[in-house]
Amino acid sequence: MMANYPKGIWAPTTKRGWYNILWAAHMNDLQAELDAAQRTFGINPHRSNMLPGGLSRDYRTVEQRTTEQARGTDTPFYRGQAANVSIVANTWNDVAFLPMSDSYTLANSGGTVITLNETGLWFLAARAEYKSTGHTLKNSARRKLRILLNDDDVGLRDFTGEKTENAFALHNHISWPEVLAEGTTVRVQTRTDVTAPEHTMLANIVLRAYLIRTTSGVINSSAIRAINNTEEIL
Repeated sequence: MMANYPKGIWAPTTKRGWYNILWAAHMNDLQAELDAAQRTFGINPHRSNMLPGGLSRDYRTVEQRTTEQARGTDTPFYRGQAANVSIVANTWNDVAFLPMSDSYTLANSGGTVITLNETGLWFLAARAEYKSTGHTLKNSARRKLRILLNDDDVGLRDFTGEKTENAFALHNHISWPEVLAEGTTVRVQTRTDVTAPEHTMLANIVLRAYLIRTTSGVINSSAIRAINNTEEIL
């Protein structure tokens, strides 16, 4: 017997005891519909084994699974912070972040690199706040922040020239949405160019990364590229 489901909804007739004759077709139709429903939903439809990063999750019910996925609760998200980062002048400094939210374990053990676990549209954001010093203010320090993709400078950077007007609120900020491939590494570096005696320069830096949606691939012709010059810009 051919089942109605999933193309349609089966409408069985009501049977009355001591009145209707039960035919073999009644049982066969029921079995066909049950078989069609099971094959459509599959085994353990309350579980998902294809979450980003190859993770799986048991939602306990199909309703809970659809609700959680509609709300995007399984979307990879990273939030890291680095407090009182000591800056070495006139060179790029890698930033080691303390993961504050990293359920998919995107960060490496040292906190200097996160690795994206799905091909799709990602949003990256980094922000640095600097503590002005007498030397950096007097000598008009050049504050820089950049995000490296696969260890390449692709132009995701920000610059602030330190002066009296902004010394109380020195910061760099970068935010960028981009379709990136699974396995792309993200690294943040900060730099302060200044001619001054060696002294303590500190910054507080945060990094955010989250997947907006997955894509079937990356269009290489429009992908963000490494820039040719890493020092003269800014």
